[in-house]
Amino acid sequence: MKKLEHIKTLANAFDVQRKVHRHVCLSVTFKDQISPHPLYWRLDDPKFNLIEIGIEPYTGQLLSFTVANYNGRISPLESVAESYSRPSNDGIPCFNTDLWQTDRDADDVSANFYDVPGRCRILLGVQRLRVELFPDQISYNLKTDHFVCEFNEAKELCAISVTNLTPNEVNKLMQSIGTDT
Repeated sequence: MKKLEHIKTLANAFDVQRKVHRHVCLSVTFKDQISPHPLYWRLDDPKFNLIEIGIEPYTGQLLSFTVANYNGRISPLESVAESYSRPSNDGIPCFNTDLWQTDRDADDVSANFYDVPGRCRILLGVQRLRVELFPDQISYNLKTDHFVCEFNEAKELCAISVTNLTPNEVNKLMQSIGTDT
């Protein structure tokens, strides 16, 4: 199983746009960060979840985060103090793109996807959604405009949080996932 490895941080201010859809639980994009052929890292269990992270192919810059499908139980997010008391910097991550073939054919769309089998865990609080990709202990965070990436000691992405959710967004998330906490 290959996790996304953080290699550098872009400290510029990025405008984060998020949408809660009826058919796609949550999508987060970084405004004006468009790539004609992004790479996608996906955590996939066909009957349980599909989490997709879009990455710029040359710099490794995070472009998007999507919870396309989640059929699990939403756990209550009671306390985030522990993971957020870790060292934190402003910015968004750039990831190592060695997981993808460097000589991939631009016309072969399937070469832009790297699938990792696995199940995530979603936790929902009053104003925060946390998607735990892997249960590793968090060593540090990167944050920008109500979006937080959490990394383990090996600099691997383990969780993503979306903060400052409105009550309307929380309700839409509950409807799109179709379950109660």
